[in-house]
Amino acid sequence: MAIKHWPLGGSTASRTYHCPAWAALQRESFGGKAAPDNTNSAATRGTFLHDALQWFIENNTPCMLGSAETYLQSNDTHKHPRPLVALDVKTLDQGVAIMVEKLGPVVDWLSEYVGTSECEIHCELDFSAKFSEHVGGTSDVSIWFPNDKHLVTLDYKSGDGELKKVGETLSGDWTDIECQTVFYSALALDSNQEWAAKAEKVTMGVLHAWRGQFVPSTLTLTYEEFENAWFDHLLPAFQSAAAQYEASKPDMSTAKPGPHCHYCHNLPFCSAASQAVSKAVRLNVPAAKQLAAILSVVDLMEKQAAAARKLALDSMMGGTDIEGFKIVKTQTKRVWDDAALAMSDCKGALGMEGVKPAPAEQPLTPKQFFDACSKVGIEFDATKNIKNLDSFKVVPQSDKRQAHIAITAMADALGQLKR
Repeated sequence: MAIKHWPLGGSTASRTYHCPAWAALQRESFGGKAAPDNTNSAATRGTFLHDALQWFIENNTPCMLGSAETYLQSNDTHKHPRPLVALDVKTLDQGVAIMVEKLGPVVDWLSEYVGTSECEIHCELDFSAKFSEHVGGTSDVSIWFPNDKHLVTLDYKSGDGELKKVGETLSGDWTDIECQTVFYSALALDSNQEWAAKAEKVTMGVLHAWRGQFVPSTLTLTYEEFENAWFDHLLPAFQSAAAQYEASKPDMSTAKPGPHCHYCHNLPFCSAASQAVSKAVRLNVPAAKQLAAILSVVDLMEKQAAAARKLALDSMMGGTDIEGFKIVKTQTKRVWDDAALAMSDCKGALGMEGVKPAPAEQPLTPKQFFDACSKVGIEFDATKNIKNLDSFKVVPQSDKRQAHIAITAMADALGQLKR
């Protein structure tokens, strides 16, 4: 995937449409520096799968067991020198299985969609807007059918969170997917004179490999319908956002809080968000209406509070005093639903790596087990009735996070306790 990053891009297109001030406010709030990086294991895996999809498409190779294994072991993963780490798996077989599940149906669908038609297929194509260097993005798949005068832009999704799909028509609410797909299609046309001059149809789509299913969805508009959607709705918002960003001066009259605030770093600084919350909780009206007003922004309230706590913690860790508050260690609880993982983690906590469970016919008694734990520095917070295993928690004293291990999960995994 492209390394270049545009402040106003496709992934934040919905936020830009609904709140053109956000990028300038973020630039002002962080002193021109980049906002905190939200990269996590899921994002890293998504990036890897996008890169792999590009390889399979450009090489016209189906993603099956053999080809997926070859890819993982080849030099073509130079962008990810540790592909299994990028996929967040431990074995090659697990990596192959994920690739076949997440990429196989996508490659097959594209092959059938294109068929024998004459076309140009572009993967991970960078587009920059002509009206601002700060606006741009990378389209996952762009297909131009010259005979049909038809442009197709497709966005690939691999996450198992919310299912993403385009509707049969534009909803008028300008959802995140609608904003994103229209944005990429508009930049594709803006960047290619031939496509813009000849296109009669524009298709936007999402290909989502989701929870073991493959869910493709497409929406086709005439060129006139597409132009109206872009020029009448999204383009003015992006022009406003770009002008504010270049001036480093947000126009808060264009800031409109809503669901698009979900991942915004501006919440601790955003006056529009504060006003929306204040207005909701101070209304002196009948209870039902007041509850409706509060519920309409409750997610925003929670996000703003979480962002404020994070900002306060970062500030205090940096040496800033906040009167009336102090930093304390928290206790987190962890219970496994994977017995194998529980066994591995629990053995590590007990200093028992490499130790096999006791034979089933000779299990340790609860007292023997507790005595062994006490010798390696593990204390118990439990009721006096040791037979009630559900009430026990194991606290590794050496773990600064005070991670609690449910003893029932340990017992089931190690096979060393009688129920």
